[in-house]
Amino acid sequence: MGRLSKVTTYTHKDDNNLFIVKKYNSEIADDDEVELVRNGDLIRLEHVTTRRNLHSHKEMAPISKKHYQVTGYGENGTGDANDVWKIMIVGGKDDEPVTTVSSRLKLVHYLQHCVLTSSGKQLPKW
Repeated sequence: MGRLSKVTTYTHKDDNNLFIVKKYNSEIADDDEVELVRNGDLIRLEHVTTRRNLHSHKEMAPISKKHYQVTGYGENGTGDANDVWKIMIVGGKDDEPVTTVSSRLKLVHYLQHCVLTSSGKQLPKW
């Protein structure tokens, strides 16, 4: 279960941008009702294509040395506590539901207390 994959950011719209939002402490069952994501909720984000969770830990990023690395981790949506993120609506109220398109969000890593961001730097060809 310790296999990692790299996470990059790019502006192309395709299936590689799709994530499943899950409660941090449970899996989604076929019979689960749809539930709104709210400001302050703890979640896991599972990448649809690879089935790995968005993950971070106290490992420095390979390009921007002052930031922590973000990876895809785990298998089939199963990972560890470093996969937990807190949803924060910029300027939002406690328990306010996230709205499509209009909510400006921050993802805060639950254990490291840092905000997910992109350096904008190009990765080398490995």
